[in-house]
Amino acid sequence: MFLRQRLKSWSSILSWCMYDLANQFFAVNVVSLYFVRWLTIEKNAPEFFYSISFGISIFAVAVLAPFLGAISDESGKHITELRNKLAEREFSTAQLYLKLQSPRSALVYIDALIADYPDTKFYEQAYYEKISIHLQINQHENAKNTIERYKKLFPNGNYRNSVLALEQKLEKL
Repeated sequence: MFLRQRLKSWSSILSWCMYDLANQFFAVNVVSLYFVRWLTIEKNAPEFFYSISFGISIFAVAVLAPFLGAISDESGKHITELRNKLAEREFSTAQLYLKLQSPRSALVYIDALIADYPDTKFYEQAYYEKISIHLQINQHENAKNTIERYKKLFPNGNYRNSVLALEQKLEKL
């Protein structure tokens, strides 16, 4: 599971690198080749104006880049928010299947949430739901394993007392 997550991360990084490379090629061609030709041939402006405007824009980028970089780092907050929304979608779908009395289908979505969104606020709750579903469908060994995993991941978790109660219930079965 860790390897799959690691590969997914690398493929995502590689995809963004390739996109950024293609975007840079496009931008360089437009600014250095086509814009100057458009300005000098189509608009009959002397190249001097292009050189001055290009120099000013490069200077502005050099001065503003650190500030714009700091602002763009805040986008990490937006990514976290979006990942939480995706995790919430998985969790809500699992809850829907539980209401429809289809716990095995709910388990598919809970497992997907656990595998794909370990950095979200639904991660711990997903483990609790997974334990409950395993008990509901009489998968006692899987419930025990998930309880042990929960206790390792969340030694002081919000659902610790509920998980311990499920563990006691499991021991009675």
